[in-house]
Amino acid sequence: MIVLRVEHVQRGLALWSLVALLGCRSGTSVAPESASTPPSAVAATAASEPETAPRPSAPLLEPHDARGDDVPARLGSLAAHSVGAPLSSAEAVVVLLHGFGDRGDGLVEFARGLVGADSTLAAIALEARLPRSGGGRMWWPIDLERVRGARERGDWPELERLRPAGADEARDAVLGALRELQQRGVLRERLVLAGFSQGAMLAVDVGLGHPELLRGVVAFSGAVLDRDHWEQSAPAGVRFVVAHGQRDTVLPFAQGEALHSLLRRHDPHARWVPFDGPHTISPEGRTALLELLRER
Repeated sequence: MIVLRVEHVQRGLALWSLVALLGCRSGTSVAPESASTPPSAVAATAASEPETAPRPSAPLLEPHDARGDDVPARLGSLAAHSVGAPLSSAEAVVVLLHGFGDRGDGLVEFARGLVGADSTLAAIALEARLPRSGGGRMWWPIDLERVRGARERGDWPELERLRPAGADEARDAVLGALRELQQRGVLRERLVLAGFSQGAMLAVDVGLGHPELLRGVVAFSGAVLDRDHWEQSAPAGVRFVVAHGQRDTVLPFAQGEALHSLLRRHDPHARWVPFDGPHTISPEGRTALLELLRER
């Protein structure tokens, strides 16, 4: 069972919700208050990030600890933190994208929980490419003031149609990591991409645009961005799971519903996992991810 450090998650949620709304900081992992997602998910324009808990002063796991010797400390241009089975023998591989303001090692505890539930898995948490001035890292910057204003005026639909500056570079960095895994023998059928908050939006963006690289995408507390492009995508064969808390104040529950509705156009069997909770990665979401990974 995965322990998310509730006190950290609660502190991070409040902060990340603001950031997520702005779409400036996205992708906090479960480690900081990454259990919560930022309101910026809705603001595709500002790439939001989850309300993550404060990051630990030191990494939870050094890049080479508890990893198979075939997993590098970097995948493409991104630092990678890995736990679980070696890539050569893992039956499934999950790549995790943290939320705004978190770090790659912030999801290591969550990754350990996944591997503890299924020792045949390899779990790799990637670290966002950009440092955040307030600490942690982000996949792209978020304009918090714009997000806040959109929330107050009810302008989410407009934000959903924007593509935040830096989103293309974030996508390309993740694609580079996935392609390196492919070169190392990780077949598409074994790979699932999962993200929290800003990381959830990035995971969906990658899955919709590059179905040749992965089998499934799990979005924890995410939202829609770049709606027109997402609606026109054709991700044949990719399975989607969307998990969202009914008490999420960072990325409101309606944003998760909107994301699931959009993804059902591409995957009629897209799974919807609502839960009674805040901006976080819930036990229900974790179970849904494990079930997707176990599908062979």
